[in-house]
Formats: sequence, C-alpha cells, structure tokens
Amino acid sequence: MSAKEKILDLLIENKGSYISGEELASTIGISRAGIWKNIKKLQNEGHLIDAVTNKGYMLKPSSDVFDEKSIRKHLDIPQNIVNFKILKETQSTNSVAYQMALSGEPEGLVVLSRQQSLGRGHKGHTFYSPAGSGIYLSILLRPSNLSSSRTGLITCMGASAMCRALRDVSGKDVRIKWVNDLFLDGRKVCGILTEGALDLESGLLGFSITGCGVNLYPPKGGFPPELSDIAGSLFEDNVDDGGSRITAGFLNYFFGYYEDFKKGNHEGFLNDYRQHSLIIGKNVKFDIDKEEHTGKVIAIDDLCRLVIQESGERPYLLEPGKVSIHF
Repeated sequence: MSAKEKILDLLIENKGSYISGEELASTIGISRAGIWKNIKKLQNEGHLIDAVTNKGYMLKPSSDVFDEKSIRKHLDIPQNIVNFKILKETQSTNSVAYQMALSGEPEGLVVLSRQQSLGRGHKGHTFYSPAGSGIYLSILLRPSNLSSSRTGLITCMGASAMCRALRDVSGKDVRIKWVNDLFLDGRKVCGILTEGALDLESGLLGFSITGCGVNLYPPKGGFPPELSDIAGSLFEDNVDDGGSRITAGFLNYFFGYYEDFKKGNHEGFLNDYRQHSLIIGKNVKFDIDKEEHTGKVIAIDDLCRLVIQESGERPYLLEPGKVSIHF
C-alpha cells in the first residue's frame, strides 16, 4: 500500500476530525513534507480534505469516499453473499472480474475501482471513469442452466437494481432507457454492460459479469467535449456516504432479484424495469437490416424484449443488445 493510500485510510477512519501532520508522518513513516505532497494529490483526485495550520488535516464529513466497511454497514443481504475486491485504479472492473472468473473465483465477487482508464460500454463504446466522481463496479454470477439468449435478463436485472438505488438515495426521477442506460433529466447518468463466457459443450452460460458505471458527481474540469451534450451526474455536490449507500442499495436489490431469478421468477425486476421505463408509450426510431423504422413502444415482454407497433404492421420484438433505438 502506498503512502497516499495509507494517509487516505487514516483520514477515513477519523472522518470529521483533524489529524496532525506530525501524527500522520510518524504513523506512516515519511516526512511531513511527504504528507503534504500526498495530501495535495488526494485533493486533486477530488477528496474533500481541509488543511489547517496547528490542527492538521481532516476529511470533511461530506466527502464521499466509499470503502468496504462503509458499504457493508448499509447491506441488508447476508454479508457472506458478496466478496469485495476494491482497487484504486484499473483499466476495467469487468476485465478484472472476468480474469478472476476464469481462475475459478466463486459467485458474488464485486470488483470496485475509484477510477477506470479503459471503462467499457455497450457496443464497444468507452465509459468515461475519472477518479472522485463515480461508482465503477462489476459483479460475477454463475447462474445454472441459463442459455445465452436469456443473458439480456441479467442486464435488465442490473438496470432495475441500480435505478431503484439511485432513486432511493437521490429522491430523483431516474429512468431506464432500454436496455442498459439510466437517464436523469435527459442526460445519461449510468451505463450497464453484461458480458459472459459460454460452456461450449452445453451451450449454457458459464458465468456472467455485470458492470455498472455511475456518474455521481460532475468530474473536475467537466465531461469531455464529445460527452458534454449527453452525459450528466446524479448530484451537483458531494453527498455524505452517497457512494456507499448507492453501492449497498444496488447490491441489496440486485441479489434480492437474483434469488428469485434462480427460481425462475423474473416478475419482480421486470415489473420494476417497466415501471421506471423511459420509453414505454413513446414513439421511437429503430433500424432493422439497415432500414429505418418508426413505431410506438407498447410493452416490454418477459424476456426484456421491446414490443414496438409500427403503423399498420404486426408488432416488432427487439432483442436486448441487438438493436439501437432513438427518440
């Protein structure tokens, strides 16, 4: 563990109280100048740290730094269901979880990172994942007897769980844009990506990785120009324990749904998905065989397929992940 990480851990343990530079230097074993240099790095990453002469350093109560201890205190599910791997930075939490799955990691792994350098989104898109402004996590599942054609249900389950968690903590009207994005006031605040590996003999899913990226706060310096018209954040300012409460809420809902999912009961998360849909009842454009169509979304069926009625035609069933819609 680096000196910077040790300093952050001590500040988290004493959140809301000052620790002198002398005490930090003595505990960690570096100079006070080294403490100051690392404090500046932490501040530049978005951590709200007060530095006061003759008092020392304090992580502000409103600073939203979430760690395993903070998340677990908000969990309602049995603690042993999840196993956390928390990283300072990684290319992609999905990639880390995928490699651990190949090495035999059991179901329930949750990989969290404070930053991603190559966060992945749907259809090869990237997900902007700077430090100090978001939640970036991936969950490993090993569902039994699940065909590849039904993996879209796991994405829908993740979207329902995250939507409810964001609504609970923020009190805002977050909505699901089929199939894997969450929007607030016309801007995307969350993206979800499910990947997996097939058992070639059975044709069934060997494991799945569901990744979620949430824009909690505006990134320092704003979003890149190519995202400025579409990306948004859940909050404008830091919310005390916001990241921990949302992460725990998501896990509570997700694994609650999953218990029913394993029994073949999809009703709970599908009803929540429909209730919070952004597009049911709206006219949308979609492409089939490179031909543009326009129709009205009339339902989301029990496989999370979009049911669209085009004027004078039979309804279309659009499969999750195989078509894009615009409205």
